[in-house]
Amino acid sequence: MWRFSSGTVRRALDSGSTPDAIAADLAAVAVGALPQPPSYLIHDTARGHGRMRVTSAACVIHGEEPSLLAELAAHRKLAGLGLRQFDPPYLYAWCHLRDDERVFTLSRIQGVMPAQP
Repeated sequence: MWRFSSGTVRRALDSGSTPDAIAADLAAVAVGALPQPPSYLIHDTARGHGRMRVTSAACVIHGEEPSLLAELAAHRKLAGLGLRQFDPPYLYAWCHLRDDERVFTLSRIQGVMPAQP
């Protein structure tokens, strides 16, 4: 007898498995067809999985011009900051908080004059 829950399905999804792969793996070791309740559990859990993502950011950059932020995110000289656009008016950087001055300095080198909050 197997016992698994939405938590075990979620862990499999977190590790990169797809709902179909989970069902196929279970079906491969099941005696007969995979019962309907586990199949429903897998697909119900997968439907809600990944609807929200959590990431850490050390520095957030806000701007009025989405095109300027996209240009900064793609700029070769700013690549070390790890800039990523997550919403049109915002970029986030992986630099440490003590490196805020680095963001300002590198932005100014590119001709952008950021304002400190």
